[in-house]
Amino acid sequence: MPSTTRILLVDDTPENLDVLSGILEGLDCELIVATSGERALELAARRLPDLILLDVMMPDINGFDMCTRLKGDLATTEIPIIFVTARTDDISQGFRVGGADYITKPINADEVLARVSHQLERQALLAELKSFNRELEIKVRERTSELTIANRQLREEINERRYMQDRLNYLATHDFVTR
Repeated sequence: MPSTTRILLVDDTPENLDVLSGILEGLDCELIVATSGERALELAARRLPDLILLDVMMPDINGFDMCTRLKGDLATTEIPIIFVTARTDDISQGFRVGGADYITKPINADEVLARVSHQLERQALLAELKSFNRELEIKVRERTSELTIANRQLREEINERRYMQDRLNYLATHDFVTR
């Protein structure tokens, strides 16, 4: 993973942030930490992380409301969000508001690394696909422009040949002396 990869960790319990940071420190990425939903929203808008690990139960803004706000903002709507929670009864609500995945507490280091790596790889593939699509669109515009020019030149050539044909027909059927 490129060193510019940024992961935003959001949890109101510093011990949970320490555990997640310890698990993710082996990845070549920048970890950004927030202990409140408001701070996380501010950091997400300013730093545009590649992935957000988000606690569901927080005092100021719960994870679901925060996810809804992030998905409603054009700048942050594409950022995948992995919910981190001990509650498994509201998993479907997380997916409804735009969550990409879930990590359950107590945290399993292998699970965290697998889910985070999967989301970052998915993001990289989507970025590559978007890049290929942009290149393809450029090529299509270039070829369309070339075809437009070629069609214009063909029309001019066809009109020129018609004129010459009409002129030859006229000359073949008319005598300049007697008209």
